[in-house]
Amino acid sequence: MQNEFSRPFKIRKEVNYIKLLNVILSKWHWLLCALAFGLISGYLYLLIVPPLYATTASLKFEEKKSEISELMNVRNLYDKTNKVESEKLVIRSRNVLLKAINSLDCEVSFYVKRSFGELSIYPLKPLAIKILANKTSKDSPDEFDFKALSNSDYQLCYELNDKRICEKYKYGQTVSLPYLTFKILRANKLILPKQEYLIRINNVADLLERISNSLILDDGQNINILNLRFTDHNPYFATDLLNAILQEYLEFDKMQRSISVSQTANFINTLLNTMSDTVTASAKVLQKYRESNGVLSISSNATLLSNRLTELETEKHTLEIQNVIVKFLEKDLTNTEHIEKLNYSLQGITDPHLNGFISKYNDLLISKKTALNTYTPSSEVVIRINNQLADLKEAILNNISTQIKSNTKTRSFLSKQIDSIFLVRAKIPKTERDFITLQSKFEINQKIHSYLEEKKLEAQISKAAVIPGSFIIDKAEYPIRPILPIPKNTYTIFTLASLFLGTALIVMVRVLNPYIYNKESIEELTTIPIIGIINRHKQSSYESNKQIQNIKEFRSAFSESVRSVRSNLSFLASEKNSKTICITSEISGEGKSFVSLNLAYSLTLINKKVLLVAADLRKSKLHHSLNTSNQNGLSKYLSGQAALADILVKTSIENLDFISSGPVPPNPSELLHSSKMQALINDLKDRYDFILLDSAPIGLVTDSKPLIKMADINLFILRCGVSKYEFAETPERLQREFNLTDIAIILNDFEDNNFHRSFTMGKRNSYHKDYYYSSQANYAHHKDYFEL
Repeated sequence: MQNEFSRPFKIRKEVNYIKLLNVILSKWHWLLCALAFGLISGYLYLLIVPPLYATTASLKFEEKKSEISELMNVRNLYDKTNKVESEKLVIRSRNVLLKAINSLDCEVSFYVKRSFGELSIYPLKPLAIKILANKTSKDSPDEFDFKALSNSDYQLCYELNDKRICEKYKYGQTVSLPYLTFKILRANKLILPKQEYLIRINNVADLLERISNSLILDDGQNINILNLRFTDHNPYFATDLLNAILQEYLEFDKMQRSISVSQTANFINTLLNTMSDTVTASAKVLQKYRESNGVLSISSNATLLSNRLTELETEKHTLEIQNVIVKFLEKDLTNTEHIEKLNYSLQGITDPHLNGFISKYNDLLISKKTALNTYTPSSEVVIRINNQLADLKEAILNNISTQIKSNTKTRSFLSKQIDSIFLVRAKIPKTERDFITLQSKFEINQKIHSYLEEKKLEAQISKAAVIPGSFIIDKAEYPIRPILPIPKNTYTIFTLASLFLGTALIVMVRVLNPYIYNKESIEELTTIPIIGIINRHKQSSYESNKQIQNIKEFRSAFSESVRSVRSNLSFLASEKNSKTICITSEISGEGKSFVSLNLAYSLTLINKKVLLVAADLRKSKLHHSLNTSNQNGLSKYLSGQAALADILVKTSIENLDFISSGPVPPNPSELLHSSKMQALINDLKDRYDFILLDSAPIGLVTDSKPLIKMADINLFILRCGVSKYEFAETPERLQREFNLTDIAIILNDFEDNNFHRSFTMGKRNSYHKDYYYSSQANYAHHKDYFEL
């Protein structure tokens, strides 16, 4: 089982925001490109998206009385306790919105085409179009491209059954399509030849939905004031439509208030017309009797009887009229079709109790209508109002029944008095008696007619006194600036969004990067020490002759980094006079041959005898760098085809000898595992201070394993931008597998780049470090190096 302390150090990571900022700013050109992209996108957005305008208006709900109503003391029957909520529904109603649309003549809309989309030109109407038939259907086109050809001809293009159709017409000619027929009567004088417009035949349902969605009603915590807001891409249409909605609402409100008064006036007018005919007929009969009988005057007793009879008959007929009015009210109350409507006005009803009952009944109907805007019909609130309405209705019907009975008794009493007068009148001569009868009927009919005229006048005055229960505080005005998009805000949003996306892209690329670029990344993954960092050379990695010369340049960062690795080698296997160093990597391309060559040359500069062995028998290129032949090499020696003297080559560099890999053998792994390889190394140790074995990549083949066992020091190469994170765990795996005492990592091709710097701060648990070094033979040297 793997020992717990053989795992990598535990790191507690914390983000260093200053370092993170440096990482982001290192790609300032990315941010600049993102900013330019954001500004261009903002400009295109402003160019493509049509501006949206908003216009506002306000209504105040206040029950006012006209001077006539105050003069006549007319009671308003349309009082509301929660007027704003109920009137919101009225304003949004189909009836009000449809009348507003019709008042603006929005049956046809005109647009001009622009590069991105279309633009409404309301209130301009360049063409006079008459719709002859318009049945809503998906199969009928509703958009037409109009192009003026001459003063008498035009071209019309439209989509029908997924086909583009273009036809020529003359002004005034009928355009017949499925479910749609119309005429373009004439063109405005401003239309020039080849001028184009987009004609849209508006669907009423779609237009109503669009208006309803764009209309916003807000009472703003004030129960008496309602703010209206309408948005549209055309500021003129928005303003005109909102004002039309206000006007149509006021007209609707006034009409609803005058319904009850109109019903009463119509009823009285019907009675008055009948009574007018009766008065005319009785006057003619009286005049004819007077002329035929030569009656000019009657006695004083007969006059008294006539006057008394007229008074009684008038009173009797007045009671009959009152009975007709209350029976009409009774019939309306019991009519299920009118049960939810406001009842008639109180004109003609003389009983104060009945007046009070009707007023309360009207108020409860209004309360129920308001409650239904919030609650369902089965809710407790609505049920309670329904119970109150039922009780009040029963009281009204009982009152009407009592009135009818009382009036009937009074009429019976009056009839008896009239009969007694008739008995007295029988003693008068027949001519006078008949004259008195005719004159009494005429006067009775005339008084009833006057009574009805008075009631009609009262009803007309009441109707004239009806005014809307609200008035406009502010009318909608044409907006100058759009509410969306606002250029300043648009550019600000796109700028911030582009910088955010640019920053996110930089962080994402940095975080998702799978390659090693700094020593901090290695230290977080493994406990194996980093013996050195070799800086990136300006030349290509395998232009080695030039790079070897640069090592002599002490001010070169590259040469200094190689000398640093050379110095740190003294801490590894320090007890041995001759050191065998195996240099390997995970994959090819990480620069192990490059490091081997430059490290070998650096060791020669301190007068060390160095042997560089190309131990990668499969794909070695060191002989190209040193300009030597690869005909005789290590593969031939191990296979017994050449002697040591044949493969050992002195290079042009003082103190540096070289053994090439030789021709690629069929069994490189077996050759390196042979005892002859071990014997060769033992023999060469007596001749050289350092033997550098440039081996094959350990992650690709197993050729390096015997060399790792034979070596005194193992160096594992990781290259910035080539080696992946998981490669850093290989040295520790090799250490456990072969029980290695001296193994270290070299970070190759390093470039100090803010973008690839670590932006986290981490602390290792100290017991991991102490355990690792206490398990090694050369603990003191390793600890000094670690602290260094």
